[in-house]
Amino acid sequence: MGLRSRLAAPDEPTGTDQGDSRLVAVYRAKLLQETDLAEMSAMPTREERTGGQRKFVLQAGVLFEESEADLSEESLASLEAVAAAIEEEQPEWVNIFGFTDSQGSYDFGVQLSNERAENTQLALIDLMGDAGDITFNINGYSEEYFLYDNSTDEGRQKNRRVEISWPTGG
Repeated sequence: MGLRSRLAAPDEPTGTDQGDSRLVAVYRAKLLQETDLAEMSAMPTREERTGGQRKFVLQAGVLFEESEADLSEESLASLEAVAAAIEEEQPEWVNIFGFTDSQGSYDFGVQLSNERAENTQLALIDLMGDAGDITFNINGYSEEYFLYDNSTDEGRQKNRRVEISWPTGG
């Protein structure tokens, strides 16, 4: 596998183990370059358009109760904009990645982040009415790819998120 495909994850499905530390460092650096950290932390939902990709990052606190995977009623408003964008662009595939903080066991974090990503997918499909031929790449990364300091309450809160992205072709 080429270097480009290894470094692209988790933005693109590659079917490989995403846990290597170089990948984590590159991914975190890329995100930090794209948006000022103070600006990122102030928004419960943010949208990024970079390098032929459109991405929505939603803070888990907006979508879910702590340690829960069921979407809150309030989360639907945040997901409506994402669903509308997906419907408009009709991408071939959409990534939905869940992330947790470092509290609890790693295995619980993987399970919780996977369930959150899956529930987000189901809500988006419901909001779109018809997902057509879109392939969804769902993955939970637990505490991997953290963006903030997991040793503080504020940092852990900001690390709990769901990222939804797809290629835009330009």
